[in-house]
Amino acid sequence: MRQSTATITASPIRREHPGLLVSVRNVGEAIRLAGLDLAVLDVKEPEAGALAAASPGTWREIVLANQRVGMRFPLSLALGEWNDSVEIAGQVPKEVQFVKAGPAGCRTLATLTRAWQTLRERLPDGVELVAVAYADHEAAACPPPHEIFQAAALMGLRTWLLDTLEKDGRTTCDQMDHGSLDSIAARAREHQSRWVLAGSMQRTIATRLLDAGLVPDCFGVRGDVCDGNRVDGLSRDKVCGW
Repeated sequence: MRQSTATITASPIRREHPGLLVSVRNVGEAIRLAGLDLAVLDVKEPEAGALAAASPGTWREIVLANQRVGMRFPLSLALGEWNDSVEIAGQVPKEVQFVKAGPAGCRTLATLTRAWQTLRERLPDGVELVAVAYADHEAAACPPPHEIFQAAALMGLRTWLLDTLEKDGRTTCDQMDHGSLDSIAARAREHQSRWVLAGSMQRTIATRLLDAGLVPDCFGVRGDVCDGNRVDGLSRDKVCGW
């Protein structure tokens, strides 16, 4: 079903100061975050890839858990890369606010915009499609972030995620300089869009960016709030540290 423009322009992710998007892989991790001030609770399977989907069963468990007092976070789901996401888009629960699909292997903007259109038509009404770009776009065999976000603006996608495909220890900031990030921020303001900065994000990096005046709407984290690497268990204390 086609997404309404009204839904796109009224999103819970917009805040005066940067919010925090935390990715969880199961309902136990989600419940561990109850009572915290999160902008978005994101669901994915980090062991299977940058934006790999958790199972639809896990989605439903987290939706039910999220209805508890002390939770009720805006929910986001990763659907995998663009060529895998269409198949499961129809199973997205209507209680979810955002879904995202990566552009890896999508070599042209024309192919990517067709994929976005197909996804929007298959999502429940009120579920917003996020435009994803990879800082390591050459490794991902997809267009660079500034081209993807410009296409997203033309398509009416008003929430953007900047991430990395390869989780090899390099961060988004290792692969894009401050000027490039500032350009994305300016473009988001120009198009009245929200943008999320992820990609092996660390609290020290976030602090440095904020001190330099670069303020995304959200920071997206996984590995930096785990007890070990990104596939290990989530630490509530580390989330509180953020």
